[in-house]
Amino acid sequence: MQDIVYRLVPGMFAEEKRRRYDFLRRQNKKQGIIDEPMPGKKEEVLDVGPMYKCYQTKPEVSHHRQGDQTMVELSPSPGLGKIGRNIVRLHSMATINTIKRYLALCLWNDVAKYQELDVFCNNELMGKDFSMKFIRMTRWRQKAADAPLELEYRQHLDF
Repeated sequence: MQDIVYRLVPGMFAEEKRRRYDFLRRQNKKQGIIDEPMPGKKEEVLDVGPMYKCYQTKPEVSHHRQGDQTMVELSPSPGLGKIGRNIVRLHSMATINTIKRYLALCLWNDVAKYQELDVFCNNELMGKDFSMKFIRMTRWRQKAADAPLELEYRQHLDF
């Protein structure tokens, strides 16, 4: 639970670490323990950088690269430009929102515009929380298992 709190509140871990250090230092002074640094030795500097880095372990483990993968082919509707890499391999539990953010980054270089896109499979609008595995099982049934999942992206229309 504490791990989740540290991820959600930036800088909280470093602040808590500093407060614990100060508390222990005050307690040691009350008990008469001298914890001053030795002459010529630099005092330890607290690490205030990010606690959780992307690659703490092997990248293969931390980004689900060994998990169930699926290939997705992204094709534009008329009026939208093609992207550089239209075939991507990603984890089968990745959602349509992930695809939309990738497309917004490639098309407009702005992830915030992902809501301006709609993604379709077999001319059916896909929900934002649909996973690739769900789409493959429910919308892509008759296709070959090793064939890339074909998704079409269109500009969102407001009525």
